[in-house]
Amino acid sequence: MKTRNIFLYTAAFLFMSKAFATTYFNDRISVQGFLKQAGTPLNDVAGYPMKFVVNKNGVAVWCQTAAAQVPVADGIFSEILSGASNCSSLVNVMSDSVFSATANSDVFTIDVVVDIAKDGFGSTDDASFAGIDIVPSTLALNAKHANTADDLNSTLAVAKGGTGATTAAAARTNLGLGSVAIVNISGNASNVLLGDGTFGAAPASSVSGDASGTTSTISVDKIKGRVISASAPSGTQVLTWNSGSSVWEPQTPASSPISSVAGKTGVVTLESADISDATDSNTASMIVKRDSSGNFSAGTITGTLSGSATNVSGTVALANGGTGATTAAAARTNLGLGTVSLLDTPGTSTTVLLGDGTFASLAI
Repeated sequence: MKTRNIFLYTAAFLFMSKAFATTYFNDRISVQGFLKQAGTPLNDVAGYPMKFVVNKNGVAVWCQTAAAQVPVADGIFSEILSGASNCSSLVNVMSDSVFSATANSDVFTIDVVVDIAKDGFGSTDDASFAGIDIVPSTLALNAKHANTADDLNSTLAVAKGGTGATTAAAARTNLGLGSVAIVNISGNASNVLLGDGTFGAAPASSVSGDASGTTSTISVDKIKGRVISASAPSGTQVLTWNSGSSVWEPQTPASSPISSVAGKTGVVTLESADISDATDSNTASMIVKRDSSGNFSAGTITGTLSGSATNVSGTVALANGGTGATTAAAARTNLGLGTVSLLDTPGTSTTVLLGDGTFASLAI
């Protein structure tokens, strides 16, 4: 028996009435299909005898043998089914009652039997196609689009949606796929795809410049290109630049180092400009500096003075060892001296000081 294939497309014409009852338009069904034998579309203008059976849940509810044989042109045939049943002991007509559903799960399908040899139904050459869905559409099936992949007698080009090849390797080449396309995922999230097409741990990248080692073992060996000594530092040491060996190395800083004086570092020589608040006037809580003549004003100075009396300006108070006065008379007064302090020595040992402030011989 030769292989026969049929592609059927059925269309039920229907509409919804105002009462929302479903009926078939003029109680008809349009059956359209594509018939071929051994891969070749059949052509028979005289047509083939065909039997159409409508089933409800797999049980025939309407059956009809075509009154006239159904013509087939380039594999395409069409038939309108209507009227009374005339086969399978059924006498009902195509109407709403045929498609009466008693449950939401009811399924209606159509069977088609083709008498290929035209020698009566029931022969071994009959082609039977069962369980075809009834589709609500009026579009005919295009025979040229009904072919299967088995019907192709050449390789489908890339431009046609194919691979243009007959082997997997050639197909990958034609589709521009590299060898990585055939690599299977390893399933290990800690691995990456290596350059040899395998999955493994990511290789450690090397670093350079002021650092050395890999990304997992970085060692800082330099600062701005200048080498750091490998010597281990001890407590309180700091990193210091050794200009003699051109190496950063640990060194112990001087005790209580002063980082700067008046904004200067290193060996500092102070100038008057370095002390902006200094003054030559007698101002409280201010640094004193000499004026352009080498002098300065000051209040009380405590300390040992050297030099002559001409270096002292002002009056030295009694509390500071002075007289607190600028005249001899005021000085005698401040010192509590009487007028006797003004007398000269009489020059003899036989005279005495009299009450009027003179010296005279003592009479006995």
